[in-house]
Amino acid sequence: MKELINYIMLLSDRVRVERFRDAIAATVRPGDVVIDVGAGVGILSLYAVRAGAARCYAVEREPEVAPVARRFLAENGAADRVTVLTGLAEEVDLPEPADLVMAELLGHVGVDERIHEILSSVCRRALKPGGRVLPRFLETFLVPVQRDPAQGAVWLNDFVEPDFRLIPELRPFPMPAMAPEVRPPRQLGPSAMMERFAIADPGHVRPEAADLEIVIDRDGRLDALMAGFRADLAPGFSLADFPPYPGSNWVLWYRRLLEPMTVAAGDRFAVRVANMHATHVWDWEMTSDRLAFADGP
Repeated sequence: MKELINYIMLLSDRVRVERFRDAIAATVRPGDVVIDVGAGVGILSLYAVRAGAARCYAVEREPEVAPVARRFLAENGAADRVTVLTGLAEEVDLPEPADLVMAELLGHVGVDERIHEILSSVCRRALKPGGRVLPRFLETFLVPVQRDPAQGAVWLNDFVEPDFRLIPELRPFPMPAMAPEVRPPRQLGPSAMMERFAIADPGHVRPEAADLEIVIDRDGRLDALMAGFRADLAPGFSLADFPPYPGSNWVLWYRRLLEPMTVAAGDRFAVRVANMHATHVWDWEMTSDRLAFADGP
C-alpha cells in the first residue's frame, strides 16, 4: 500500500489539487477525449469528465492503485466515461487519439518524475493534431537562501473533496493529517533559471548542464542554493513550489554549502549544474568559482 499512501499524501495538498481542477475546467471542451497520465486514484480524470469530456483514459502504472481508482470513479458516477488502464504510459495500448493529454507528474524540482520524457512520448503516439497538453510549460531555477535554524513542519488535516477516506481500501489508514507546512527560508536574491520548455515538445532536448549567475540582492548568511520550479498549467493557471504555500506537499530541495557564507547585496557567484539528466536530483553535480557545496541534502 506504499504507493497508495503516497497518492493520498498528494491529495491532501489542497492548493495543488484545486489549481489542477480549475486548469482542467478551463481547458477541457465538451466532447473531448482525454488521457490522464499517472492518474493515481483518478481525481483529475473525474474533474475532466465533470468539465465535459466525453471519455477519459486514466493510465496508472501501479497495479495496487488501479482497482482503487475504478472504485472511486464508480462511487462518483464516472465509471461509464473513465477507463482505467494499468501499465507504463509510454507502453500501454491507448484506445484512441486524445484532444487533451494531462498529467500531474511534477516532482519536487519539477523534472524529477520525468514529466517531459513521459508526456512527449504519449503525445507522439496519441495526441490529435492541434491537441492540448496540461501542464503546458515548465521552468526550473536555483535560489540563494538563508535557512531558518528552527525550520520545521506542522501537519494539516485538509483533504480535498470528495473525501478519499470513504474508499474501503483507505480505511486502515487513519491519516489525521498529511500535508507539511514548512517555514520558508529567507530568499537572498532572484531566482536563476536553469531550464524552460514546453513539456510535451518532442523537439526539446533537455540540457546536460546549465551555467548560472547567482546574484545576491540583500545582506545575509548564504546557507544553500534551493532548486524549484514553476509550471504553466493553462492560460491563467500556474503552480510553483517556491515560495512554499501553506499545505504544500512538495519538499524543498537544497544543496548546502560546506560552510555558511556572509554575503552582501551585489555579490555574484558563477554556478554550474551538471548531470541534469540524472533520475535523482541528489545526483546533480554542482560546482562554483567561490562556493563549496556539501554532498547530499
